[in-house]
Amino acid sequence: MMKPARLFEGSWILHISKIAIASFLLFASFQALATFWGAARLEAGLKSDVVEFWVTGKLLREHQSPYDLSRALDLERQEGMQGNTARFSFGPPIALPFWLPLGYMSPRMACLLWYAAQLLCLYASVRILRAIYGNQLGPLPWMVFLFAPVLLCERAGQLGIFFLLALLLFFTAYRRRPFIAGVCLAPLALKPHLFLPFACVLILWILFERHWKIVFGFVSAVGLSIALSVWLAPHSWQQYHDMMAHLGVINMPIPCLSSWFRRLLKGSSPSLQFLPSAAACLLALAYYLKKRRTWSWESHGVLLLALGLVTAPYSWVMDEAIAVPALASRLARRRSSWPCLGSLVLLNTIAVLEGMLKVQVKGAGYLWTAPAWLLWCLAVDRLPVAIGDPVLAPAEV
Repeated sequence: MMKPARLFEGSWILHISKIAIASFLLFASFQALATFWGAARLEAGLKSDVVEFWVTGKLLREHQSPYDLSRALDLERQEGMQGNTARFSFGPPIALPFWLPLGYMSPRMACLLWYAAQLLCLYASVRILRAIYGNQLGPLPWMVFLFAPVLLCERAGQLGIFFLLALLLFFTAYRRRPFIAGVCLAPLALKPHLFLPFACVLILWILFERHWKIVFGFVSAVGLSIALSVWLAPHSWQQYHDMMAHLGVINMPIPCLSSWFRRLLKGSSPSLQFLPSAAACLLALAYYLKKRRTWSWESHGVLLLALGLVTAPYSWVMDEAIAVPALASRLARRRSSWPCLGSLVLLNTIAVLEGMLKVQVKGAGYLWTAPAWLLWCLAVDRLPVAIGDPVLAPAEV
């Protein structure tokens, strides 16, 4: 059986890598331009998930239940949207303060503002990646704009890009400004199921290293969001619980490996969908205890993000934008290796082509992507280290 390290050896791999990179730049640039152009069109915006956040803000503005599906459908139809079911956010009530400002805008303005915020977050993410890894990455951080999950996240108007920035801010702040680092982690509470291995190790690391200010920062930010949600909609938590129970979200066909694993075992309990995450958490804890003496979140911890995406009980390909730090940390160590870069680019090109061919994110077409990012990271880790593990030179936050 071929060892992972040998996957990157051979002159023929070098030529394939250069072809893959050239193809990637061509196809991904075209897809990026199409995505940005679509953001300026009302029709494209009305098909994105930004509508879910806009309608929630609109209901809050009218002092109605943010989880009133019939009223949400009425508001969408008033704006010319088609469909017999309302598009609404499954996010918990702690997100309500963020959606309220969108309710004071038209759907078009909300979409434009959302896409502008995504581009600003991507630009900030590039700058932070350069601050973390210095010149070891060269111009590679700018390729974040062409990463397939990022492009899909922009097109869908989802949250992955904001999670990416929150994580990168945490990596820059946890050494010098732990309270701010904890605040930066607060947005991750909107989709905690994506970060279970990361969170388990973080809790153990805080206990061992006694970084209590991170806990205070996180609790303060989340507590403030909860207080604001109760003030905006006093019964929102009960309404959210009733809606989730009525819809049976856990039984919906979700395009992730954990969901498909459960569907293969027909008639199995919904709790089986969380079994891969439980196993991943145990594996992550063992990995941390092995690396504890030299633990670095920006080098070791980022791998847990890729692991969490593979085993998450509920995830979409757009969420895989948070895999960027794991990929960047490995590229920083092997930047001079064309085969390493070319193999990653080849995987990304395939995913970009799927986006260009309008492969549905609700189907099985993107099931391979999350495992691909993780396996690529593990394969690169098996190679001899050409550049020492990057050590954070803390950026100002």
